[in-house]
Parts: sequence; C-alpha cells; structure tokens
Amino acid sequence: MREGARHLDPEKVEAFYEIHIEQGPVLVHEEIPVGIVSGIRGNMRARHAKCLGEYAHSGATPRKLRHDAALGMAEFMTAMEAEWEKIEAAGNDLVFTLGKLYTDPDVHTHSKVPGEVRFTIDARDHEAETLDRVQTLAAERAARIGGKRGLTIDLGPLSRVKPATMAPALRENLRRGAETLGVSAMDIPSGGGHDAGDFANAGVPAATLFVRNPHGSHNPREDMAMEDFAEAVKLLAWGLTH
Repeated sequence: MREGARHLDPEKVEAFYEIHIEQGPVLVHEEIPVGIVSGIRGNMRARHAKCLGEYAHSGATPRKLRHDAALGMAEFMTAMEAEWEKIEAAGNDLVFTLGKLYTDPDVHTHSKVPGEVRFTIDARDHEAETLDRVQTLAAERAARIGGKRGLTIDLGPLSRVKPATMAPALRENLRRGAETLGVSAMDIPSGGGHDAGDFANAGVPAATLFVRNPHGSHNPREDMAMEDFAEAVKLLAWGLTH
C-alpha cells in the first residue's frame, strides 16, 4: 500500500461474487427471497455541514429581526426534498438524506432563537451526473436561503464515491440460473456500498446477490432466514460453475 502497487492484477481475476443481506425492505415487500444486484449507488456526502445564524432572546426578538438557524434548516430541507422529487420524477433512483440535525446543547435553550444547527448530507445515485446535480443544487439553495434569512449555510468539505455497475454478463448468467434452478429472484439496486463495488471500479467483473432481511442492517435485529440464504447459495454455485 505504501508503494501504491496493486496486490492483485485485475486482468488475472475472472470475477468477484458477493452475497449480502439486503439493507432495505424491498425484497420483504415483494415477498422474494433473493435479489440480483444491478448496481451499487455512488454517493456525495457532507459530514460536517452547518447553518449559522444569530442567537437571540426568543421573547424579545420579532420575526423580521431574527436570523433563525433552525427555520433556515427547515427551509433548506424542504427545498432539497422538492428537488429530490423532481429528479425522481425524471426517472432517477436518487436517495437523499439530511441527518444528524442538532443544536449545541451547551448553548441552546427554550428561550433562545437558535443560532447554529449542525447537519449531514448523504446523497446516493447510480449516475455520477445526478450526484453532480445534487451537489450544485445544494450549494445554490444554501446560498439563496442563507441570503434571504441572513444565515450562512456551509456544506463544508464534500466526499464522493463513484457508482459501480455489476457486470451485465454475470447478472444475465445469474438470471438464467434462477430460472433453471427455480429460485425466486428479482433485479434490485444496492443503496449501500459493498466490496463488489470496489472490485467493479478496479476493473474486475463483479456480481452481488442480496438475501431478504426483514429488519434492516447494522442493528441487533439484523436477520435472514436460512432457507433464503440457501437459495442465494444455489445461485452463487451456479455463477461459479456456468
């Protein structure tokens, strides 16, 4: 790693397969045990964003003289949701999350106009161009709302991860396997990042299978039925031998 040299030559790796629980509710909703992943969403993230206004006495400061960071954030969130709806209506699979919204517990109180709100942005899509658009829209809406309300909405440093497409030939082979073996499976995008995405972006043909999971991921209730897992293993064996 220090030398910046590859440990594996992508030209010498025929394929990379991965089985993972689905991290969302789609397979459960569709009552299908296995998903054949079409691609892994890339992301655009702001981990240290903030909306800066001005603290003021809540009883003594009229609305027109306030620089309320909480109301500014509410308007920013509403504006970005409206843009998300437009992008979604145009056929993109964008998912957009504003999170970790909090004021400073050492300063805030019920009798103060909020002067600062911290937040994060997590935008994910299969198209890098859509992430570019979201990044531009977020900056534009932040500047417009900040200017109107006398606030500074600072998105801070942004990070990007490239989308990854699962190899079409491997996906088609897995579909044939599902039909031949009688495994109930559907095409499904991945919203979370996975090792297969890193291999795909390094030039290795990759495929991912999801297993139905009723309780989401990264929590103590993360779960799957062994029967569903066995169906995914059947497809994995098919992919490795056909």
